[in-house]
Amino acid sequence: MSEYVNANHSVLENVKLDLSHVSKEVGSYQASITYFDETQYFQIVVEDTIKPKFQLKKVEWHVQLGETLYAKDLIQNVEDHSETKVYFYDEKTHEKSESKSFEIEGTQIERIIVEDQHGNQSSSLRVKIVIERNQVPPEIKGVDNTEIEVGQNIDLKDGVSAT
Repeated sequence: MSEYVNANHSVLENVKLDLSHVSKEVGSYQASITYFDETQYFQIVVEDTIKPKFQLKKVEWHVQLGETLYAKDLIQNVEDHSETKVYFYDEKTHEKSESKSFEIEGTQIERIIVEDQHGNQSSSLRVKIVIERNQVPPEIKGVDNTEIEVGQNIDLKDGVSAT
């Protein structure tokens, strides 16, 4: 009782504190304190003030020129008691974006943050993004050796596709 009520020991023996409607969940709850026959009601506000924690899946990612990355795909092991969102974060402008397209070839350092539904924001973690031209050759399907006779009409693209 002494952690909730600042009074001497003889007063504390006669104080009854009712926290039965108070939860650990974020919200506002009614509580009461009774001293002899007089009851006072008050509100207890439970707030989330703990920043989320997370880990990067890896610190360096290779992407193709023009590819879009989603910040949520770069992280793992988020620790928080509420719903969270993951963002790329620009420390200069304080802008947040859930995804980012990479249109310039080279290396960029990006920062990732996690923010919970109560506005608590994690520390940012740095991730290195290496943007490269598409170096994956296309897979061509439907190309077969075909014998044709002189004068025969043929569509060389019929049934051929590239992915």
